[in-house]
Amino acid sequence: QLKGKSNTERNQFLNDEFHLAIKNNKLLVAEYLLKIGVDINCQDIEKHTPLMVALKSKQVDAVKWLLARGALGSGKNF
Repeated sequence: QLKGKSNTERNQFLNDEFHLAIKNNKLLVAEYLLKIGVDINCQDIEKHTPLMVALKSKQVDAVKWLLARGALGSGKNF
């Protein structure tokens, strides 16, 4: 899916996948995405960070996991 994509398109795709993993408490997927370079504080198109997504989705384990890895708790819509 990423073959032939620009760096911007690739980064947005991976950021979206990271947000989706956090929303669904798929922490192994999220860990892998961090290892390949996704920013733990990346924002989606609505300027939500993964921590904001985890809080909104009531994913307590994901919130703890993100905070333990240095996620920031501030943002435009926090």
